[in-house]
Amino acid sequence: MACTMQAASPGLLHTVSDASFTSETKRRSRAGGVFYLGDSNELGHPISSPAEVISHVIDCALDSAAKTEYIAVHDVTKRAIYARMYSED
Repeated sequence: MACTMQAASPGLLHTVSDASFTSETKRRSRAGGVFYLGDSNELGHPISSPAEVISHVIDCALDSAAKTEYIAVHDVTKRAIYARMYSED
């Protein structure tokens, strides 16, 4: 899933999230995302290099891939909102 936000500094904060269902031991899943800061081309794809990459093992056992993706979107959006607020200071 992708999300784009206007940051206070020039350019856009573009995020992409993904998750893998039960890919870790004890039926744990992994969530992560990539943050781009810069402009986009006419298709909406970021032109710049990644500014930050996050990845972590979700600390609860989920029962569907959809729930795993929701957690990934939540975690990446939460971090993007923090980055956006930080850029406004």
